[in-house]
Amino acid sequence: MTATRPSATAGIARRHKFLFPAILQLLALINPAQAQDIELELPVDRVTVHPRSAVVTRSGQVQIPAGGSTLVITNLPANLDPGRLQLTIDDSAVSFSNLELREAHQGDVTNEREDLLQEQLQSLQDTRGEITDRIDTAQSELDLLASLTDNGGSSGVRPTINGPELEELITVVSQNASAARERIRLARIELRDIDRRIAQVEFELSQVATRERVTSQVRLNLQTETPTSTAIALSYPRENASWSWLYEGRLDTGNQELNLVRQAAVAQGTGEDWTDVALTLTTADAYRNTRTPEMTPLFVDIFQPRPLSGESRRVPAGARTLTLQSDQIEEVVVTGSFIEQSTQYLVEFEITGRVNVTADRQQHIVPLDRKPFNVDLIARTVPALDENAYIEARFTFDETTPIQDGRIQLYRDGAFIGDSYLSLWLPGEDVRLPFGVDDRIEVERFPEEQQSRSGGFFSDGVQEDRVRIEVTSRHAASVPVEVIDRVPVSRNNEIDVEIPGDATAATETDVDGEAGVLMWRFTLAPQETEVIRHYVRIEYPSDEELFFER
Repeated sequence: MTATRPSATAGIARRHKFLFPAILQLLALINPAQAQDIELELPVDRVTVHPRSAVVTRSGQVQIPAGGSTLVITNLPANLDPGRLQLTIDDSAVSFSNLELREAHQGDVTNEREDLLQEQLQSLQDTRGEITDRIDTAQSELDLLASLTDNGGSSGVRPTINGPELEELITVVSQNASAARERIRLARIELRDIDRRIAQVEFELSQVATRERVTSQVRLNLQTETPTSTAIALSYPRENASWSWLYEGRLDTGNQELNLVRQAAVAQGTGEDWTDVALTLTTADAYRNTRTPEMTPLFVDIFQPRPLSGESRRVPAGARTLTLQSDQIEEVVVTGSFIEQSTQYLVEFEITGRVNVTADRQQHIVPLDRKPFNVDLIARTVPALDENAYIEARFTFDETTPIQDGRIQLYRDGAFIGDSYLSLWLPGEDVRLPFGVDDRIEVERFPEEQQSRSGGFFSDGVQEDRVRIEVTSRHAASVPVEVIDRVPVSRNNEIDVEIPGDATAATETDVDGEAGVLMWRFTLAPQETEVIRHYVRIEYPSDEELFFER
């Protein structure tokens, strides 16, 4: 058997076979502008809504060929901040570089809903113009018919018409005038309906209008050794989006239980609808000040009278202050409608399932949960300002995650009694929540008779006020009661304020840190009346006059 070896020509062919793909790959790296373009439109998949903004995430799958290519993500909103774009590709074998943000101009608005409403508005306006033309035509007919029945118009010449012709003319004029007036009436009815529809479309348009005729696209160079299919996501911030708390406080006075119903109101007018998205609400506010305020020098000088009108004066810049609030606890709470994740400084709520939030600037309500609290019921009254007692539900907030501030609608035993504002609840805080007037507590405040009918005693250098407060309970069970009043606080060493010994001693002074505010606390049995004698005596120089400032 004779052995043969390959010819030189065959060896060269084999070498070319292996070198050719490598050369193509090298050329792609050297000249990426000739790389294959992959156009991709990513749908909105996830949205994180901040109190005054949102972060939108678009995601999807992309097929990437081996070698170099250019990915073009199209139909993105205009005016994106390139510094805040975030791009992720799941396949770590794919490298990318040279990310570029471009704008693409187009004739139509980028919001499909806005485009549709614009077309509807134009059609309605065309219809309105046609109706007004019919009214003008009918009115012209009436004017012409009227000219046939006047005294010859401005010429004063009256046409000669015999009896039968006159009768026929009157009949024709009457019939045509009646028909013209009927057309005008019907057209005006149509016009009113068209105007209502135009107003509705204009309102809807104002909710979604962005009038953007520019879209953005992101371009970036990709490189991979083997073909792959991978997930890709692009995130960017958007303004004109917000969320806020909507609470319901439902008080059961029989069981002394408060149920706090938490809901979130989400609104957005970004120009892009969020359809079937994963929604997260966060308390992190991107628009709050991020820096600690700096203390500046404080100068003191002799007071200068305010200049007259027209004179210029310098106004010194005041120091700015900032109050920061933060959450304190780290935890994850899973409920049936959301997943709550919190750190020391923020709380996030991942809404279960997929939701739709259209770009109409209307509030979309997202129910979250219901929190029960056992409470104490107390009747509090400030007779000097209002002779009513008000029910307050009180408890210690022992949850680990704060309750943010927001609007709250109040229900007492199933009946709506009004709304209020719920302030921030922090862990361990004593909470007071109002629930309207207690009609079964009677409060009277009147002056005790002394030397003047007003209940005050006055002489040179002495003023004494004597007031009696009577509180009666008509409840079937004992009720805790708190009565609030005040005594003047002296700002001058020559003014002496004292409470006489025969006055009812207050349970607490300087209530809630307010100087001079007094509280009497007691429990009223059924049909029992508590009497409070609230006296105050003020001594001051007899040649001076008292001045009270609230």
